Amino acid sequence: MRHLRSGPGPLLLRLGLGAAAVAFAVDRSEAWDAAGRAWPPFVLVAGLLLVGVVAHDDGLFDAIAARLERRPGLRAGRRPDGRLLAALLLVVAATTAVLNLDTSVAFLTPILVLAARRRGTSEEPFLYGAVFMSNAASLLLPGSNLTNLLVLAGSSVNGVAFAARMAPAWLAAVVATGAVVLFRLFRTARGPARADAGRPAPGAAPHRRSRR
Repeated sequence: MRHLRSGPGPLLLRLGLGAAAVAFAVDRSEAWDAAGRAWPPFVLVAGLLLVGVVAHDDGLFDAIAARLERRPGLRAGRRPDGRLLAALLLVVAATTAVLNLDTSVAFLTPILVLAARRRGTSEEPFLYGAVFMSNAASLLLPGSNLTNLLVLAGSSVNGVAFAARMAPAWLAAVVATGAVVLFRLFRTARGPARADAGRPAPGAAPHRRSRR
């Protein structure tokens, strides 16, 4: 659990406790009422984050990314980097839907960036793809995004009904985000190729225009 003792976590915890203390000092009754409405979503998200921490410490996310990278179908043929990115984006979408947005961003974004470095391709689509897909895929379930839980606080809508209602929007968001990120990857890959095509080969004599 080293992630709980390092990084910005302790500082954010102190800031949160300080803000709570100020709220209770200003208006204790309103603070208790707000805490009573908001604590269930925060407890659920905290529990899902702990699940993500355990999965990350056990190497689950790294193992999934490494297995996808080693698959022959994602290494050979045309545009293997695009197929790898698409597969990793599906992992991001599934992780966000099952766990939550924060777990996906915190633990999968570095994995996608490292996958791009190992392939020697542009890191930008992998980096922004992880962040954007995490946000887009957080529509499906109430626990996928803390905002969903806060909006549904006090509502009688259950998780199954919420997922059925949000599934079309979730699918559209995932497909659109994936298409934009992949387009960015292919456009980035074509840029250096076009630049190299205009350069003379090493050792070649410079072309001189003939005079008439």
